[in-house]
Amino acid sequence: MQRSIIQIANSTYLVSLPKPWISRYGIHKGEQVEVQDLGKTIAITTQKTTEGKIAELDVSGLDQSLKDILYALYKVGYQEVTLHYTDPLLPEKIQAVIQNEMIGFEIIEQRNSHCTIKSIAGVYEAEFDNIIRRTFLLLKSMATELVECMEQGNMTPIKNIKLQELNNNKYTAFCRRILHQKGYAELKKVIPTYLIVEHVEKVADEYKYLCDFFMDSKGKAIKNISPTIIALFKEANLYMEKCYQLYYKFDLKDMNEVFKFRKQFINKIHDVANQSARDARLAHYLVNIIQELTNIICFKLEEHV
Repeated sequence: MQRSIIQIANSTYLVSLPKPWISRYGIHKGEQVEVQDLGKTIAITTQKTTEGKIAELDVSGLDQSLKDILYALYKVGYQEVTLHYTDPLLPEKIQAVIQNEMIGFEIIEQRNSHCTIKSIAGVYEAEFDNIIRRTFLLLKSMATELVECMEQGNMTPIKNIKLQELNNNKYTAFCRRILHQKGYAELKKVIPTYLIVEHVEKVADEYKYLCDFFMDSKGKAIKNISPTIIALFKEANLYMEKCYQLYYKFDLKDMNEVFKFRKQFINKIHDVANQSARDARLAHYLVNIIQELTNIICFKLEEHV
């Protein structure tokens, strides 16, 4: 839509705001909005929120994609969703997704053919930084514990380490929900921040896949891993720590040193990848972990410049 600019006195220029937007957020005379200069674009934002989006859909026969559907509705900010179904066992699956993936959501109504889920907790921008830090700390914990298991050839903690990935999913989904509903302090950072959160989740996925590899082998794959491979996983943990520090204290020179470390590390992985089928599989996870961590820093660079 286009708006005409009105001049008052010599230095003040006014433009009217769209009435539907004013009505949607209940903006009144005298209230303040945030204005950001983004070059050719001016962004006007309010701290007020709407009642939230409501959805209704039929998920009959969609049991394989149910989790992804609910996850998407949650991340993009829906406040209430009514689900219709023909399978009487589906509410149990819906409840499992809510518990594992959707912070603040509950089933508020359930019938034989439908149920309604709703957010019963608010979403606050101030929570974002604490939660994203928590996801990083969770990653570091998973990585450290896995290396200890590999050194000891110990399968006992692997299942619990894998379960930490579910918590990671909860945190990263909630962060993306915040970004969809509230945005970010600086508008230009919304997209790179969203992608950072996505790649944090992907790092946890790689550690989950590594746990699956050990579990599928019934513990055989974790026995007698070569000291060289274990040393590489320790270096990957060091790389994660460097990326974590760089994320919270970004510096171009430090980033350059981190990327030098990455290049040398990738060369080491290539040197051992062909020693055995197991080493090749473990090297595959290592490369993916390093690449996802690198992606986080690349998107952090986009925030910085």
